[in-house]
Amino acid sequence: MSNKSLYDLIKQIEGKFYFSYDELPPLPAKPVFFYHVPKTGGISLFYALRGSALSIAQTVPQLPVPKIVKWDDEAELDQFEQVHISTNTMIVSHLAYGAHTLLGENDFTLVTVLREPVSRIVSQYCYQCMRAQITPTLDAFQSFYRDLANQNCMAKQLAPAGLAVATADDGDVVFQHLQDNFSIYADIQYLNAIITYYLSGYKLSNAVMAPMNVTKSEFKLDIETLGCEVSEEIEALNQADCRLHQQVVKHPRLPKSKPKNANMISPLTTILLEAENNSASIGGAVTRATVETYTAMKKVDEAQEDRAIRPQDIVAAF
Repeated sequence: MSNKSLYDLIKQIEGKFYFSYDELPPLPAKPVFFYHVPKTGGISLFYALRGSALSIAQTVPQLPVPKIVKWDDEAELDQFEQVHISTNTMIVSHLAYGAHTLLGENDFTLVTVLREPVSRIVSQYCYQCMRAQITPTLDAFQSFYRDLANQNCMAKQLAPAGLAVATADDGDVVFQHLQDNFSIYADIQYLNAIITYYLSGYKLSNAVMAPMNVTKSEFKLDIETLGCEVSEEIEALNQADCRLHQQVVKHPRLPKSKPKNANMISPLTTILLEAENNSASIGGAVTRATVETYTAMKKVDEAQEDRAIRPQDIVAAF
């Protein structure tokens, strides 16, 4: 019989366990606009929040939940005629800075996450290969990162209107723009803290999440095997992104995600799953009492002798 605590079992999960704490400060009374730079982990934030919200709405319909909306096509602006934007709304978007101003007079909290430029570009190329079912090659990758459209993508997406992003100095300009306009910006290493902050602030459940939107191994290029020359060329072609990322790493603006009492967590936990097809990642979610989730995790742990605990196995053990 397992005597492991919840925290012991969390360490064995294949994926992530995000806490929703009871005692974090309330969120500002504003809707949130998350500028999602591709391959910086934003899809994990979207799945965790939206999956928890939708599953709670089905399981405990009397509880209020936020609206978590994805918006990547400016032509679909009319969808917001059916979405009442309130202080309980978060919009996650790949659109360039300024998109939030198209949504009326709303005063948004602006948020973004960045990533080391070389690894982000490698990840984006490999991900596109997977979606297109194309084997990645060094020649094709070089064509990809030498294409101007794939350079300085972080700075370009977040830049103020009218800035022609190209140089390292432009990265400094974009960073100043973040300081002036964004409430939260950080490197991807702080993504878990940001997810916890919003799960807690929206009074959502804890979340157990399988790895989402992951590039399969057969479509990956190993950065280490690409060689220094390739990495150095990518850095030279992405000076604005490199400078912007360096500034954000040195001077992040983080949410207050540390609770007064770490034992005061949500009584509900949502387990998020991923079903994969050839073109998109489709998440499913199941919400149960946290105590029930802990019991299911212990059952799985006892049955498989300390191997990784997969979220789908927890659901099967309910």
